[in-house]
Amino acid sequence: MLRSKRQIISSMKKNLLENRFWDSAVSESEISGASLEWIKDFREMIGKITSEEIRAAAEKYFNTDSYIDVTLYPENWKEKIESDSAE
Repeated sequence: MLRSKRQIISSMKKNLLENRFWDSAVSESEISGASLEWIKDFREMIGKITSEEIRAAAEKYFNTDSYIDVTLYPENWKEKIESDSAE
């Protein structure tokens, strides 16, 4: 969990240096009327997240009774397998 939090915080530090982040944040703030204060408190907010909260959110939003499992293969994968087995 600590590793994930570090990755999220590191990514946010990089985003704070990008104009596109600020463009998006200010635009969404203007549209929704929400404050930009969350940016200042981001590190603290991430630090407070617990494994139990993540588990509860996953149980709430991911319904394992009704989902689809998709596997993406590279282009021409069947032909590649067939040519490898013919050799």
